[in-house]
Amino acid sequence: MDISRQDTSLPLRAEVDLGAIAENCRRARQTVPETTRVMAVVKADGYGHGAVPTARAALDSGADCLAVARMDEALVLRRAGIGADILVFGATPPDRVDELLEHDLIQTVFDPDTASALSRRAVALGRRLRVHLKVDTGMGRLGVVTVREGATRSEPSGEALDQTEAIAGLQGLAPEGIYTHFARADEPDRDFTGLQLARFHALVDGLRERGIEIPLRHAANSAALLAMPETHLDLVRPGLMLYGLTPLVGRSPVDLGLTPALTLKARIAQVKRVGPGFPVSYGSKYATDGETWIGTLPVGYADGYRRCLSPGAKVLFRGRRSCVAGQVCMDQTVVDLGEAEAPQAGEEVVLLGGDGDDRVSAEELAGICRTISYEIVTALTSRVPRVYRSESPEPGARSSPLSRSQP
Repeated sequence: MDISRQDTSLPLRAEVDLGAIAENCRRARQTVPETTRVMAVVKADGYGHGAVPTARAALDSGADCLAVARMDEALVLRRAGIGADILVFGATPPDRVDELLEHDLIQTVFDPDTASALSRRAVALGRRLRVHLKVDTGMGRLGVVTVREGATRSEPSGEALDQTEAIAGLQGLAPEGIYTHFARADEPDRDFTGLQLARFHALVDGLRERGIEIPLRHAANSAALLAMPETHLDLVRPGLMLYGLTPLVGRSPVDLGLTPALTLKARIAQVKRVGPGFPVSYGSKYATDGETWIGTLPVGYADGYRRCLSPGAKVLFRGRRSCVAGQVCMDQTVVDLGEAEAPQAGEEVVLLGGDGDDRVSAEELAGICRTISYEIVTALTSRVPRVYRSESPEPGARSSPLSRSQP
Protein backbone atom coordinates (compact mmCIF):
# COMPACT_ATOMS: atom_id res chain seq x y z
CA MET A 1 0.00 0.00 0.00
CA ASP A 2 1.23 3.49 -0.86
CA ILE A 3 2.21 4.92 2.51
CA SER A 4 2.66 8.46 1.18
CA ARG A 5 -1.03 9.14 0.54
CA GLN A 6 -2.27 12.45 1.91
CA ASP A 7 -6.03 11.63 1.86
CA THR A 8 -7.37 12.45 5.34
CA SER A 9 -10.79 11.07 4.38
CA LEU A 10 -9.45 7.51 4.60
CA PRO A 11 -11.56 5.32 6.91
CA LEU A 12 -8.39 4.20 8.73
CA ARG A 13 -5.01 5.86 8.75
CA ALA A 14 -1.88 6.47 10.81
CA GLU A 15 -0.90 10.12 10.73
CA VAL A 16 2.83 10.64 11.18
CA ASP A 17 4.11 14.07 12.19
CA LEU A 18 7.53 14.38 10.57
CA GLY A 19 8.00 17.69 12.34
CA ALA A 20 7.83 15.82 15.65
CA ILE A 21 10.42 13.31 14.46
CA ALA A 22 12.67 16.16 13.36
CA GLU A 23 12.31 17.87 16.73
CA ASN A 24 13.01 14.65 18.63
CA CYS A 25 16.13 14.15 16.53
CA ARG A 26 17.27 17.68 17.33
CA ARG A 27 16.72 16.82 21.01
CA ALA A 28 19.13 13.91 20.63
CA ARG A 29 21.63 16.06 18.74
CA GLN A 30 21.55 18.77 21.42
CA THR A 31 21.99 16.26 24.25
CA VAL A 32 25.33 14.87 23.10
CA PRO A 33 28.67 16.62 22.47
CA GLU A 34 29.22 18.18 19.05
CA THR A 35 31.92 15.61 18.34
CA THR A 36 29.55 12.70 19.00
CA ARG A 37 27.76 11.43 15.91
CA VAL A 38 24.06 10.59 15.86
CA MET A 39 22.93 7.35 14.21
CA ALA A 40 19.16 7.38 13.71
CA VAL A 41 17.70 3.90 14.08
CA VAL A 42 14.99 3.36 11.46
CA LYS A 43 14.63 -0.43 11.58
CA ALA A 44 11.21 -2.14 11.46
CA ASP A 45 10.01 0.42 8.89
CA GLY A 46 10.98 3.29 11.15
CA TYR A 47 9.29 1.66 14.18
CA GLY A 48 6.09 1.54 12.15
CA HIS A 49 6.27 5.22 11.14
CA GLY A 50 7.76 4.69 7.67
CA ALA A 51 11.50 4.20 7.26
CA VAL A 52 12.09 6.46 4.26
CA PRO A 53 10.24 9.59 5.48
CA THR A 54 11.63 9.08 8.99
CA ALA A 55 15.20 8.70 7.72
CA ARG A 56 14.94 11.85 5.63
CA ALA A 57 13.48 13.86 8.52
CA ALA A 58 16.22 12.65 10.87
CA LEU A 59 19.07 13.32 8.45
CA ASP A 60 17.76 16.83 7.91
CA SER A 61 17.58 17.44 11.66
CA GLY A 62 20.94 16.44 13.10
CA ALA A 63 21.43 12.75 12.37
CA ASP A 64 24.69 11.84 10.66
CA CYS A 65 23.89 8.28 9.63
CA LEU A 66 21.31 5.50 9.92
CA ALA A 67 20.90 1.98 11.27
CA VAL A 68 18.59 -0.90 10.39
CA ALA A 69 18.21 -4.49 11.54
CA ARG A 70 18.48 -6.25 8.18
CA MET A 71 20.15 -5.63 4.86
CA ASP A 72 16.85 -5.60 2.97
CA GLU A 73 15.73 -2.68 5.14
CA ALA A 74 18.86 -0.81 4.08
CA LEU A 75 18.15 -1.53 0.43
CA VAL A 76 14.74 0.14 0.75
CA LEU A 77 16.51 3.32 1.86
CA ARG A 78 19.09 3.12 -0.93
CA ARG A 79 16.38 2.63 -3.57
CA ALA A 80 14.68 5.75 -2.23
CA GLY A 81 17.84 7.73 -2.99
CA ILE A 82 19.19 8.01 0.56
CA GLY A 83 22.97 8.05 0.41
CA ALA A 84 23.88 8.35 4.11
CA ASP A 85 25.93 5.67 5.81
CA ILE A 86 23.78 2.75 7.00
CA LEU A 87 24.81 0.17 9.60
CA VAL A 88 23.13 -3.26 9.47
CA PHE A 89 22.74 -4.55 13.03
CA GLY A 90 21.80 -8.14 12.20
CA ALA A 91 23.40 -11.04 10.38
CA THR A 92 23.78 -11.04 6.59
CA PRO A 93 24.59 -14.26 4.70
CA PRO A 94 28.07 -14.31 3.14
CA ASP A 95 26.59 -14.90 -0.32
CA ARG A 96 25.10 -11.39 -0.15
CA VAL A 97 28.38 -9.58 0.47
CA ASP A 98 28.32 -8.35 -3.12
CA GLU A 99 25.09 -6.46 -2.35
CA LEU A 100 26.58 -4.97 0.81
CA LEU A 101 29.51 -3.72 -1.24
CA GLU A 102 27.43 -2.55 -4.19
CA HIS A 103 25.25 -0.39 -1.94
CA ASP A 104 28.09 0.74 0.37
CA LEU A 105 26.50 -0.69 3.50
CA ILE A 106 28.24 -1.28 6.81
CA GLN A 107 27.83 -4.79 8.25
CA THR A 108 27.95 -5.86 11.88
CA VAL A 109 30.33 -8.74 12.63
CA PHE A 110 29.98 -10.62 15.88
CA ASP A 111 31.93 -13.90 15.84
CA PRO A 112 35.08 -15.20 14.15
CA ASP A 113 33.39 -17.83 11.98
CA THR A 114 30.80 -15.48 10.48
CA ALA A 115 33.36 -12.71 10.07
CA SER A 116 35.76 -15.10 8.30
CA ALA A 117 33.04 -16.17 5.86
CA LEU A 118 32.25 -12.54 5.05
CA SER A 119 35.94 -11.79 4.67
CA ARG A 120 36.55 -14.67 2.27
CA ARG A 121 33.71 -13.53 0.04
CA ALA A 122 34.96 -9.93 0.05
CA VAL A 123 38.50 -11.07 -0.79
CA ALA A 124 37.13 -13.17 -3.67
CA LEU A 125 35.50 -10.01 -5.00
CA GLY A 126 38.71 -8.02 -4.57
CA ARG A 127 37.11 -5.66 -2.05
CA ARG A 128 37.07 -4.83 1.66
CA LEU A 129 33.75 -4.80 3.48
CA ARG A 130 33.09 -1.97 5.92
CA VAL A 131 32.21 -3.46 9.31
CA HIS A 132 31.49 -2.67 12.95
CA LEU A 133 32.44 -5.28 15.56
CA LYS A 134 29.78 -6.08 18.14
CA VAL A 135 30.72 -7.29 21.60
CA ASP A 136 28.37 -8.85 24.15
CA THR A 137 28.93 -7.19 27.52
CA GLY A 138 25.80 -8.61 29.13
CA MET A 139 22.91 -8.55 26.67
CA GLY A 140 23.31 -12.19 25.68
CA ARG A 141 22.44 -11.74 22.02
CA LEU A 142 24.86 -11.14 19.12
CA GLY A 143 28.45 -10.28 19.91
CA VAL A 144 31.79 -11.62 21.08
CA VAL A 145 31.29 -12.47 24.76
CA THR A 146 33.59 -10.35 26.89
CA VAL A 147 32.94 -12.12 30.21
CA ARG A 148 31.34 -15.58 30.22
CA GLU A 149 30.45 -15.69 33.90
CA GLY A 150 27.60 -13.71 35.42
CA ALA A 151 30.09 -12.12 37.78
CA THR A 152 30.68 -8.45 38.43
CA ARG A 153 34.16 -8.38 36.98
CA SER A 154 34.79 -6.14 34.00
CA GLU A 155 38.11 -7.41 32.65
CA PRO A 156 37.66 -9.17 29.32
CA SER A 157 38.76 -12.76 28.96
CA GLY A 158 41.80 -13.57 26.88
CA GLU A 159 39.49 -15.47 24.55
CA ALA A 160 37.42 -12.32 23.93
CA LEU A 161 40.52 -10.29 23.14
CA ASP A 162 41.84 -13.02 20.85
CA GLN A 163 38.54 -13.26 18.97
CA THR A 164 38.12 -9.51 18.46
CA GLU A 165 41.77 -9.17 17.44
CA ALA A 166 41.32 -11.98 14.92
CA ILE A 167 38.20 -10.38 13.44
CA ALA A 168 39.86 -6.96 13.21
CA GLY A 169 42.78 -8.49 11.32
CA LEU A 170 40.80 -10.25 8.61
CA GLN A 171 42.00 -9.24 5.16
CA GLY A 172 38.60 -8.66 3.58
CA LEU A 173 37.19 -6.48 6.36
CA ALA A 174 37.62 -2.79 7.10
CA PRO A 175 36.76 -2.30 10.80
CA GLU A 176 35.35 1.20 11.31
CA GLY A 177 33.52 0.79 14.60
CA ILE A 178 33.09 -1.33 17.69
CA TYR A 179 29.94 -1.38 19.80
CA THR A 180 27.82 -3.03 22.46
CA HIS A 181 24.16 -2.90 23.46
CA PHE A 182 22.73 -2.25 26.92
CA ALA A 183 20.22 -4.65 28.44
CA ARG A 184 18.83 -2.46 31.23
CA ALA A 185 19.55 1.19 30.45
CA ASP A 186 15.82 1.97 30.73
CA GLU A 187 15.76 1.06 34.43
CA PRO A 188 16.30 3.55 37.28
CA ASP A 189 19.01 1.28 38.73
CA ARG A 190 21.89 1.70 36.33
CA ASP A 191 24.49 -0.43 38.07
CA PHE A 192 24.37 -3.19 35.47
CA THR A 193 24.54 -0.67 32.63
CA GLY A 194 27.60 0.81 34.31
CA LEU A 195 29.13 -2.66 34.47
CA GLN A 196 28.44 -3.23 30.77
CA LEU A 197 30.09 0.10 29.95
CA ALA A 198 33.12 -0.80 32.07
CA ARG A 199 33.42 -4.14 30.27
CA PHE A 200 33.24 -2.39 26.92
CA HIS A 201 35.93 0.13 27.85
CA ALA A 202 38.13 -2.65 29.21
CA LEU A 203 37.91 -4.62 25.98
CA VAL A 204 38.64 -1.55 23.84
CA ASP A 205 41.61 -0.73 26.07
CA GLY A 206 42.84 -4.32 25.76
CA LEU A 207 42.68 -4.10 21.99
CA ARG A 208 44.54 -0.80 22.06
CA GLU A 209 47.31 -2.43 24.09
CA ARG A 210 47.60 -4.98 21.28
CA GLY A 211 47.97 -2.19 18.75
CA ILE A 212 44.39 -2.29 17.46
CA GLU A 213 42.63 1.08 17.33
CA ILE A 214 39.07 1.07 15.95
CA PRO A 215 37.87 4.60 15.13
CA LEU A 216 34.28 4.64 16.40
CA ARG A 217 33.09 3.39 19.78
CA HIS A 218 29.36 3.33 20.51
CA ALA A 219 27.02 1.95 23.13
CA ALA A 220 24.18 4.39 23.90
CA ASN A 221 20.61 3.64 22.91
CA SER A 222 17.85 6.20 23.55
CA ALA A 223 17.69 5.48 27.28
CA ALA A 224 21.43 5.79 27.84
CA LEU A 225 21.62 8.84 25.58
CA LEU A 226 19.13 10.69 27.79
CA ALA A 227 20.15 9.40 31.21
CA MET A 228 23.86 8.51 31.11
CA PRO A 229 26.15 11.10 29.45
CA GLU A 230 29.18 8.90 30.12
CA THR A 231 27.87 6.47 27.47
CA HIS A 232 27.88 8.97 24.60
CA LEU A 233 31.39 8.09 23.36
CA ASP A 234 31.93 8.65 19.60
CA LEU A 235 28.40 7.87 18.42
CA VAL A 236 24.91 7.37 19.86
CA ARG A 237 22.01 5.32 18.48
CA PRO A 238 18.65 6.97 19.23
CA GLY A 239 15.70 4.83 18.21
CA LEU A 240 12.56 4.96 20.34
CA MET A 241 13.04 8.60 21.32
CA LEU A 242 13.00 9.68 17.67
CA TYR A 243 9.36 8.67 17.53
CA GLY A 244 8.44 10.54 20.72
CA LEU A 245 8.09 7.46 22.91
CA THR A 246 9.73 7.26 26.30
CA PRO A 247 12.72 4.93 26.66
CA LEU A 248 12.90 5.35 30.46
CA VAL A 249 10.76 3.48 32.98
CA GLY A 250 8.59 5.87 34.97
CA ARG A 251 9.21 8.87 32.72
CA SER A 252 6.74 10.28 30.21
CA PRO A 253 7.64 11.69 26.79
CA VAL A 254 6.68 15.15 28.07
CA ASP A 255 9.10 14.75 30.99
CA LEU A 256 11.88 14.07 28.51
CA GLY A 257 11.02 16.82 26.03
CA LEU A 258 9.79 14.40 23.38
CA THR A 259 6.78 14.67 21.08
CA PRO A 260 4.92 11.49 20.01
CA ALA A 261 4.80 11.39 16.22
CA LEU A 262 2.04 8.89 15.41
CA THR A 263 -1.75 9.15 15.65
CA LEU A 264 -4.00 6.24 14.68
CA LYS A 265 -7.44 7.36 13.51
CA ALA A 266 -10.55 5.56 12.26
CA ARG A 267 -13.88 6.82 10.98
CA ILE A 268 -17.05 5.30 12.41
CA ALA A 269 -18.63 2.92 9.92
CA GLN A 270 -21.96 2.57 11.74
CA VAL A 271 -23.60 3.86 14.93
CA LYS A 272 -26.42 2.20 16.87
CA ARG A 273 -28.55 3.26 19.79
CA VAL A 274 -28.93 0.27 22.11
CA GLY A 275 -30.36 -0.46 25.52
CA PRO A 276 -28.94 -2.06 28.68
CA GLY A 277 -27.57 -5.58 28.43
CA PHE A 278 -26.91 -5.38 24.68
CA PRO A 279 -24.19 -7.98 23.83
CA VAL A 280 -21.23 -6.86 21.73
CA SER A 281 -18.74 -8.88 19.64
CA TYR A 282 -17.51 -12.46 19.83
CA GLY A 283 -18.44 -14.47 22.88
CA SER A 284 -20.95 -11.86 24.05
CA LYS A 285 -18.64 -11.19 26.98
CA TYR A 286 -19.40 -7.47 26.92
CA ALA A 287 -22.86 -6.09 27.55
CA THR A 288 -23.85 -2.43 27.75
CA ASP A 289 -24.69 -0.97 31.14
CA GLY A 290 -27.56 1.20 29.95
CA GLU A 291 -28.90 3.23 27.07
CA THR A 292 -25.88 4.09 24.94
CA TRP A 293 -24.47 4.63 21.48
CA ILE A 294 -22.07 2.06 20.05
CA GLY A 295 -19.92 2.66 17.00
CA THR A 296 -18.15 0.17 14.76
CA LEU A 297 -14.66 1.12 13.55
CA PRO A 298 -12.86 -0.34 10.52
CA VAL A 299 -9.79 -1.45 12.47
CA GLY A 300 -8.77 -4.73 14.06
CA TYR A 301 -5.92 -6.97 15.00
CA ALA A 302 -5.04 -7.57 11.33
CA ASP A 303 -4.19 -3.86 11.26
CA GLY A 304 -2.07 -4.17 14.41
CA TYR A 305 -4.72 -2.92 16.86
CA ARG A 306 -4.18 -5.82 19.17
CA ARG A 307 -6.83 -8.17 20.53
CA CYS A 308 -5.45 -7.78 24.05
CA LEU A 309 -6.81 -4.21 24.02
CA SER A 310 -10.30 -5.57 24.50
CA PRO A 311 -12.29 -4.88 26.43
CA GLY A 312 -11.31 -1.72 28.24
CA ALA A 313 -8.83 0.20 26.11
CA LYS A 314 -9.76 3.84 25.74
CA VAL A 315 -10.29 5.81 22.55
CA LEU A 316 -10.96 9.51 22.02
CA PHE A 317 -14.21 10.67 20.45
CA ARG A 318 -14.76 14.40 20.17
CA GLY A 319 -11.84 14.82 22.57
CA ARG A 320 -13.40 12.68 25.31
CA ARG A 321 -12.67 9.11 26.40
CA SER A 322 -14.79 6.17 25.31
CA CYS A 323 -13.97 2.50 25.69
CA VAL A 324 -13.54 -0.53 23.47
CA ALA A 325 -16.62 -2.73 23.82
CA GLY A 326 -16.17 -6.48 23.47
CA GLN A 327 -13.45 -8.30 21.60
CA VAL A 328 -11.35 -6.56 19.00
CA CYS A 329 -12.00 -8.48 15.77
CA MET A 330 -9.72 -9.08 12.81
CA ASP A 331 -11.06 -6.12 10.81
CA GLN A 332 -13.45 -4.24 13.10
CA THR A 333 -13.68 -2.90 16.64
CA VAL A 334 -16.77 -1.67 18.50
CA VAL A 335 -16.57 1.26 20.90
CA ASP A 336 -19.10 2.34 23.51
CA LEU A 337 -19.68 6.05 22.92
CA GLY A 338 -21.90 6.52 25.95
CA GLU A 339 -24.25 9.50 25.96
CA ALA A 340 -22.50 11.40 23.18
CA GLU A 341 -24.93 13.63 21.35
CA ALA A 342 -26.06 11.98 18.10
CA PRO A 343 -22.77 10.49 16.89
CA GLN A 344 -22.63 10.07 13.14
CA ALA A 345 -21.08 7.56 10.77
CA GLY A 346 -17.95 9.12 9.30
CA GLU A 347 -16.88 10.91 12.48
CA GLU A 348 -13.31 10.29 13.61
CA VAL A 349 -12.14 8.30 16.60
CA VAL A 350 -8.53 8.42 17.82
CA LEU A 351 -7.23 5.05 18.95
CA LEU A 352 -3.64 6.14 19.56
CA GLY A 353 -2.49 9.73 19.94
CA GLY A 354 -3.98 13.01 21.01
CA ASP A 355 -7.31 14.77 20.51
CA GLY A 356 -8.02 18.01 22.30
CA ASP A 357 -6.43 18.03 25.75
CA ASP A 358 -6.26 14.25 26.12
CA ARG A 359 -4.00 11.58 24.69
CA VAL A 360 -4.06 7.80 24.48
CA SER A 361 -0.36 6.99 24.59
CA ALA A 362 1.49 3.97 23.27
CA GLU A 363 2.69 3.45 26.82
CA GLU A 364 -0.93 3.31 28.05
CA LEU A 365 -1.90 0.70 25.46
CA ALA A 366 1.28 -1.26 26.20
CA GLY A 367 0.32 -1.38 29.86
CA ILE A 368 -3.04 -2.96 29.01
CA CYS A 369 -1.33 -5.62 26.87
CA ARG A 370 1.51 -6.14 29.36
CA THR A 371 4.08 -5.29 26.74
CA ILE A 372 6.18 -2.29 25.69
CA SER A 373 5.45 0.73 23.51
CA TYR A 374 7.81 -0.58 20.81
CA GLU A 375 5.40 -3.44 20.14
CA ILE A 376 2.36 -1.17 19.93
CA VAL A 377 3.75 1.01 17.11
CA THR A 378 5.69 -1.64 15.20
CA ALA A 379 2.60 -3.89 15.16
CA LEU A 380 0.75 -1.56 12.78
CA THR A 381 0.57 -3.45 9.52
CA SER A 382 1.05 -2.36 5.93
CA ARG A 383 -2.69 -2.17 5.30
CA VAL A 384 -2.89 0.90 7.53
CA PRO A 385 -2.09 3.86 5.23
CA ARG A 386 0.50 6.28 6.63
CA VAL A 387 -0.36 9.92 6.06
CA TYR A 388 2.43 12.45 6.61
CA ARG A 389 1.42 15.72 8.22
CA SER A 390 4.49 17.69 7.19
CA GLU A 391 6.80 17.46 4.23
CA SER A 392 9.90 15.33 4.52
CA PRO A 393 13.24 16.50 3.12
CA GLU A 394 14.14 15.53 -0.42
CA PRO A 395 16.42 12.56 -1.13
CA GLY A 396 20.09 13.29 -0.63
CA ALA A 397 19.52 15.21 2.60
CA ARG A 398 22.54 16.29 4.60
CA SER A 399 24.54 13.45 6.05
CA SER A 400 27.99 13.01 7.46
CA PRO A 401 29.89 9.85 6.48
CA LEU A 402 31.44 7.59 9.05
CA SER A 403 35.16 7.02 8.72
CA ARG A 404 35.73 5.05 5.52
CA SER A 405 38.42 2.63 4.49
CA GLN A 406 39.22 2.47 0.81
CA PRO A 407 38.53 -0.83 -0.99
